[in-house]
Amino acid sequence: MESAARNTLESTYAPSAVKVQGLFKSFKGQPALQGVDLQVAPGEMVALVGASGSGKSTLLRNINGLQEAQAGTVEIYSSVLQKDGQLHSQVRSLRGQIGCIFQQFNLVNRLTVIENVMVGNLPKLSLGRSLLRLF
Repeated sequence: MESAARNTLESTYAPSAVKVQGLFKSFKGQPALQGVDLQVAPGEMVALVGASGSGKSTLLRNINGLQEAQAGTVEIYSSVLQKDGQLHSQVRSLRGQIGCIFQQFNLVNRLTVIENVMVGNLPKLSLGRSLLRLF
């Protein structure tokens, strides 16, 4: 019993991988996101499910800093990516901690799935490791 309580207490204080608070985004006066709150723990798997036009892609584009919301906060590992429509000055560096594959992805046919995904990590690897495909 004490172990379960300790795990709950520790997870309460562990930083979130993704934390979204009060996110609001509209297009031409039509709200796409209204007060969205989301918290994802490191290593946690989450599915984003909804009807076409329900705001799934808009939420993802805000989480990875490709779009600015009018209100709310997005944090990646406790670093504020955007707050109330302002992207962090180091948004490109923070995006390096985020992986995203779009619906209309442009994969390289001769590469495996893992290689296509890991291509985004190439700037962090040495030339030797990248040439040998040691991702």
